[in-house]
Amino acid sequence: MLMNKKVCLITPGHIATDPRLVKEAIALSKNGYDVHIIFSQYMQYLLVEDFKILNKQSWTYDCINWSNQNLLSKTIRLFSGVIQKLAIKFPSFSLSYEIILNRHFYWQYKRATKCKADIYIAHNLGALSVAYKVAKKYNKVVGFDAEDFHRNETTDDFNNRDFIIKSTIEDKYLPYVNYISAASPLIAKEYERLYKIKVTSILNVFPNTFLKNEVKGNKTKTLNLFWFSQTIGRGRGLEMVISSLGIVKDLDISIHLLGELSEGERKYLNELFFESGFPIAKVCYYPSIPSDEVIPFASNFDIGLATEISVPYNRNICLTNKLFTYIQAGNAVVYSDTLAQKGFMNQYHEIGLMYSNDKIHSLSNLISFYYFNREILEIHKKNAQQLGQKKLNWEIEQLNFMDLIKSIHF
Repeated sequence: MLMNKKVCLITPGHIATDPRLVKEAIALSKNGYDVHIIFSQYMQYLLVEDFKILNKQSWTYDCINWSNQNLLSKTIRLFSGVIQKLAIKFPSFSLSYEIILNRHFYWQYKRATKCKADIYIAHNLGALSVAYKVAKKYNKVVGFDAEDFHRNETTDDFNNRDFIIKSTIEDKYLPYVNYISAASPLIAKEYERLYKIKVTSILNVFPNTFLKNEVKGNKTKTLNLFWFSQTIGRGRGLEMVISSLGIVKDLDISIHLLGELSEGERKYLNELFFESGFPIAKVCYYPSIPSDEVIPFASNFDIGLATEISVPYNRNICLTNKLFTYIQAGNAVVYSDTLAQKGFMNQYHEIGLMYSNDKIHSLSNLISFYYFNREILEIHKKNAQQLGQKKLNWEIEQLNFMDLIKSIHF
């Protein structure tokens, strides 16, 4: 009797914050692969969400808890933190960069070694060295999913330590993996340029099973804007949104922000709203919710704000799950003019409008246009949901992922 092929997916963090890994794992299971996941947990509020996902599947897994939840997790956090600080202090030591990116490198390596999989897939750069080393030890297949262009994830300065560490890890391992997938066509092109290998673009789309009903038109006068992320804060394009809302403050508009919000960031944003003149009473903050609840939640609003900024370079070339959430939820999309979003809008131009990142009035004009042209708004909302249901969904995109996996000779 033939045994199923086994796939080991590895990420340095929570699976609840890595929807790409979860979607890949589900697709692999449905196609007859045995799935094992290796991950870590460091935020207490996500512990339950991780296990909600795992309890619905037949996957095996290894996880390490360093969330400060109890004495054991506090001890693990302290010990791994000391190891990581030593790696930072002595960067020339063997595997220092690997440990800087993944404080549980040794633990994950040991677990992956015991897994005895046929293919190892790394999600996030911190997992790359773990997957590569174990796969090569057993002469197995190794793949890497690039959700971002990691070397320019936080900086465009070639002399910055973050750039040096990440580019060094990429150069050390990526030329020798069996495949690379990427979360946008432009990220794929950048890795192809660097390593002269084919990179497959797998978009951050979602299953089309979240919403079954037609998008309902907004029966109220209020125009509802929506933005979300894991965390709410500065440097995410919200500053321009707030300034633009100040220009149209006399219109009946509300903005809804979903994500973890520290007191410091709340104060910072509220000060910006106050300075702009936009009424704070029309600003609604919501705490994070499970990932499978975001799309139904987003469907309550009119416009999804895809406010990517152009620097660092990764932000200019990425297509985020935020964008595809809006589409699946039936929101009209207001895009900033990054390179990736320009290319996307040229292909799908009937679901939203684009503004210039360097022109505040460009965004306020779009908001005002939708406010006074509700028929066009409703058309764009319906077009977005139809696009999500018929084309930009995981049911279709997973076929590209499975074709990639099946093309590899085990």
